[in-house]
Amino acid sequence: MSEQNMKLEKAAENTLARFVVQLITPVLLGLIAWLGARQLSAIETKQDSLAEEQAQQSRKTTAIASDVRDLNTRFDVMAVRRLDELEKRVDRVEQATKTP
Repeated sequence: MSEQNMKLEKAAENTLARFVVQLITPVLLGLIAWLGARQLSAIETKQDSLAEEQAQQSRKTTAIASDVRDLNTRFDVMAVRRLDELEKRVDRVEQATKTP
């Protein structure tokens, strides 16, 4: 009988082990899937925020480039005006030296 008791005991242990594995496996898989989905969502959110930051930086860079072009144009106009004034002064000085 002791041999039969051991067989019954092993069978009960195997049945209990299978039951526990069948019960725990879906729970663990569900938990792992849920954690994976959370991590994926966090990664996607981070990527979206980085993409938005890059778009804002691009817009700011474009605005700065436009401002620099505007300033360059203004400086060029000022330089041309100043050169015209200096040219007129030189012409007057030359006229004054030519006239006795």
